[in-house]
Amino acid sequence: AASASVPSVGAPAAGNFPKVKPLKKPDLEELKKNRPSTHFYELSNEELLLYVANDNFEACRERLIREIMAVNNKSWDEAQPILKEIEVANKTFCTGLPVGYLARAPYFLGASSMVVAAFASTLLVFHRETAERFNELYVTADLAEEKDL
Repeated sequence: AASASVPSVGAPAAGNFPKVKPLKKPDLEELKKNRPSTHFYELSNEELLLYVANDNFEACRERLIREIMAVNNKSWDEAQPILKEIEVANKTFCTGLPVGYLARAPYFLGASSMVVAAFASTLLVFHRETAERFNELYVTADLAEEKDL
């Protein structure tokens, strides 16, 4: 049996709580000395990877520039035209058409179909003549009594 004077695992002994350091607000000199970078090319590889892991497009672009530099043994400025070639190749299809239009076509088609379907269903529900005409052409069901319409 455990004695009553033995504290539970992980609990500090009575009166032995750790001292909490007071929070320190940054001062102006410290801020100037440790000012964060405003350009991705100024970041180290480790810092850059933190942004890449969070799907930051510009950080991914800078990571690609650094990969071009390593593979082609080029400087940052010399890697820019190669990056531009990659961007152009990435945005064009084998026919030379921009991929953006082809890749987004299903979304535009779906959105357009949705607008047409919403308009047509509104007419079929709330416009009596349209509903009756649709019934004649496609449904061919008996009409309800006049009092139910």
